Amino acid sequence: MNYLPSNCPNNSYTKTSIPLVIFSLVIVVSLTSCARKPWRESLQDSERLAVTKALNDIREGETSRSNCVDADLNIFFTSHLKNRAVSGYVQIMQPSYLKFIVSNPLGQPLFAFTTDGSQFNQLDTSRQQFLDGELQAFARIYDTPAFVYNRSWGKWLTARLPESELITEIRSDSEERGSWVTIIDQNKMNTDNHQKTATEHLLIDSDNSRLLSRIFTTESGDIEAEVTYSDWSPENRWQPGKITIEGLDYGSKMVLDFTDVSDLEYCRTADFQLRRPTGYQHIPVWENLY
Repeated sequence: MNYLPSNCPNNSYTKTSIPLVIFSLVIVVSLTSCARKPWRESLQDSERLAVTKALNDIREGETSRSNCVDADLNIFFTSHLKNRAVSGYVQIMQPSYLKFIVSNPLGQPLFAFTTDGSQFNQLDTSRQQFLDGELQAFARIYDTPAFVYNRSWGKWLTARLPESELITEIRSDSEERGSWVTIIDQNKMNTDNHQKTATEHLLIDSDNSRLLSRIFTTESGDIEAEVTYSDWSPENRWQPGKITIEGLDYGSKMVLDFTDVSDLEYCRTADFQLRRPTGYQHIPVWENLY
């Protein structure tokens, strides 16, 4: 695996400043707009059977997938105001472990970010700063929506189904791309009113047993973000080569391009922890500090 960042393929893009690298995955999704929901009427029982079979096929396929992958990652953010891009190395371990490293042409790290879905570490060599603490506090500083820190990073970055199997609705798609399956997190279920519970909506291609898109909604039913998967590889039919985040204000869109994706036989939680180098400023980020 090449740890060096790839060259930006489009001169219309400018490189982001390194401290904002990880928040190209985080901040922009806080700009979600009141997007129109793409699902329509509920499916009949015969149609629902084909969708539930596809869901079972996908879950069965996930059992054979590696729990840990790495790849080169190019991130493109486009808006009416400015286009930005950054490249680096990403490692993902289920369910919520993430490591992202940006290096210079000599392979020396410029920026690194790791999280287990609860705690995080960040290393900025240009400022000689080391941040660590709670991911939730880190996200709140930037007014980031809850789905970023209370959903499993590993699930939606690798196009996997959520752990919950509690299906409340199966509906047709307005563009006839597949069927929308509404799933509620059993751990957060409001037994009095399912409609007031934060949910995921999954667009399922029943013919190919594939997850095409997912929409996160708030407890009030507003869309937080829409994540679409594409560029599937024949060598790795379960991992998309491209993830697009849309439905953002100001015409903004983010594209994550994965290349050289590899399944790793073994990952350790220690792989997702950073140590503070000698002489670096330590900046703790905890909920009770802000």
